[in-house]
Amino acid sequence: MQTKKEIADCLRKLDEIEEGFTNSPHALTLEMLFQTGVLTDCDTVQAGDFNLVTWSHSSDGSFSVGALERVRYENQAFPRHEHDQRLWLLCSKGAAQLTMETDQKIDLKIGEYTVVEPNIKHLIEAKTEECVLLIVTLPADPGMNRGRIGQE
Repeated sequence: MQTKKEIADCLRKLDEIEEGFTNSPHALTLEMLFQTGVLTDCDTVQAGDFNLVTWSHSSDGSFSVGALERVRYENQAFPRHEHDQRLWLLCSKGAAQLTMETDQKIDLKIGEYTVVEPNIKHLIEAKTEECVLLIVTLPADPGMNRGRIGQE
């Protein structure tokens, strides 16, 4: 699973995507976020070849952090779903492909990211044996809408 350092590196990368993120009150390192209780326990959900791990969201509801890691090898996509918030997906290991509701395909390799706008259905497929995507939502997506995963 992602180390705190890997996730912290991805959060720094988020500043390149969402200008000003590190100047916000949420610019603490991930270690500080855990130490101060802003991020706490994690929750894991299995879907397709992936485990979705989400940490408790920021105490003020400003952002959510999660990771999607391929742990099974049955060629099953993370099911089609949508979010009420804008979602940033940063590939930190391997490669993945997103298929949007318009059938547009977006390939992500390590170090690359994409933004999924609110209420856009998408599914995620691993393209390499090792595949990890960091997920950040601004504002926070409570539970990352797990109840809607796989619903059309």
